[in-house]
Amino acid sequence: MPRTLSADETTPRWLSWLIALVPVIPPLYFVAFGGLNQLGRFTRPVKWVLALFVVCQLVAALFTPYPADSLVLAALRCLFMLALLGAGVYLGSSRRLLPALWGLILVYLTAWVSSAYTYRNDLLHVRLGHPYVYIVSLGLYAVIGFWMVIAWKGGWRFWKLLAALLALATLVAAGSRGPLLAMGFGSLAALLRGGRRYLIPIATLAALGLAALGLGILHNHSPFERLGTTGLTGRNHVWNEALRAFAAHPVGGVGPYQLGPYLPYLYRNGCMLTPLMAANHVGCPPLLQHFRGAWLIAHDVLLQSLGESGVVGTVGLAALFVLVALAVWRSRDPFLAAIFWGFLAMSTVDVLTAVPSIGMAELFWVCAGVALWRSGGVVGGLLAPAD
Repeated sequence: MPRTLSADETTPRWLSWLIALVPVIPPLYFVAFGGLNQLGRFTRPVKWVLALFVVCQLVAALFTPYPADSLVLAALRCLFMLALLGAGVYLGSSRRLLPALWGLILVYLTAWVSSAYTYRNDLLHVRLGHPYVYIVSLGLYAVIGFWMVIAWKGGWRFWKLLAALLALATLVAAGSRGPLLAMGFGSLAALLRGGRRYLIPIATLAALGLAALGLGILHNHSPFERLGTTGLTGRNHVWNEALRAFAAHPVGGVGPYQLGPYLPYLYRNGCMLTPLMAANHVGCPPLLQHFRGAWLIAHDVLLQSLGESGVVGTVGLAALFVLVALAVWRSRDPFLAAIFWGFLAMSTVDVLTAVPSIGMAELFWVCAGVALWRSGGVVGGLLAPAD
């Protein structure tokens, strides 16, 4: 049976504030390293899968063009992922993640205010931007906020309606199609896990699709119209380049955070912080120019893994995904199902599981840790004290 929190196990106030601030200050996710002390509570089968994942990443690093660098980077990435899983175990319930909605609302408002200041009269004709959250991420933030409103039980209905409308407006104005994919598949998975409330985003998605198709006939240059298009926007070139990188290094890939130079379609564009910052003539600091390839991705989680860690590393990642998928299914938590399957669906055209990130991948692995706790993948009751 899935484990649940009892009614008197409330979230400590300091923890709620911390979680609320994470979307606004993403480096706060590094507090998750405190969750490493929870790893010992995993059951033996879970420990074996986690060990397989780590060993595969480290062995793969030995077969990369720069094995010493890759070994260090792979070890750091694995350590952070394990810490995030431990943080999820510490939280013990997806309900404890919901205060992040307040931070997401602040991100939405920041995006609208900064975009209005930057684009002024052209605001409705360009995609909504944010100073440090990329456009696609902003759209996914909107989907996550929408799911959190649905998962939030009780409270004042009027503020939840306003939050949902703000999230929906942000999603539309961002004009990114990947988050719609996440919204559809994630909401369907949540519905299958008993979350009847998730019919709301499914119906909303259908309405958005019909409206986008209708406006696509009337307009040619609006973010809303872009939602109704089906072009790959250059992803096919990136996929081919990632495949060539894998073909050149099939065993261990090219190494963590080192795939960028192998993706010339993206790499040749140089370093850019965000479109909004570029519109305000703010460029990359010289120090970041040298590392700009670190955050370039293959726009597909499988190709990203094959390119970075080859067959060996991908086997370990696949084993971890299967473990988390089983845990999410057994947890019977609709919100966890929405996050897991929504993120994986969008990862066919993006990469939402590679850490560190602006906050998307971290949320995925924290939710994975929560799922492992709720599904019985750890020993004992509530793992974290409430004070």
